[in-house]
Amino acid sequence: MSEKFDVNDALTIKKHSLDYEWLRQSHLLEKATSILADITYKRDRAKSKLAYESAKLGNYIRSNKKEMGIEGNATDSKVKELVTVDQAIVDLEEEYHDWEAEVIAANGVRRSLEHKKTGLEELTRLFLSGYWAKPYIAQEDKEKYREESNKDDEHLSTNARMMKRAKLKEK
Repeated sequence: MSEKFDVNDALTIKKHSLDYEWLRQSHLLEKATSILADITYKRDRAKSKLAYESAKLGNYIRSNKKEMGIEGNATDSKVKELVTVDQAIVDLEEEYHDWEAEVIAANGVRRSLEHKKTGLEELTRLFLSGYWAKPYIAQEDKEKYREESNKDDEHLSTNARMMKRAKLKEK
């Protein structure tokens, strides 16, 4: 992209700074949109200049057939052929295609930022659901587990078969 814009930084999501990422997302999207608008304007100007210069050269060729080496009628195909090979027109076409490539790249960055927004939404949902949290057991669940564990221990200690086993182990 033509202006200074760190695409890698703009598209990277820091999962432990989702609040920061949310705050800067709209700014990044606005900046990318502004750059895209500037590049699109420059591309359109290059296209207009190319069309104007091609038409101007075409009129000159039609007006000066003999000087341009055209025998007979100056047909559209002959004029177009001469316009196409003119170095000034070739340079203008190259400039137009360079700007077109910039527009495609800027559109890609803008779409990527929109995709990043969707990713941020999903990551925020995961964060809020405790996806990255350490396992947590509520205090009342811990107490309930201890009570059940104690009941199991009591049951095992009063079970006749288990008591018989314990006596056999003691011997």
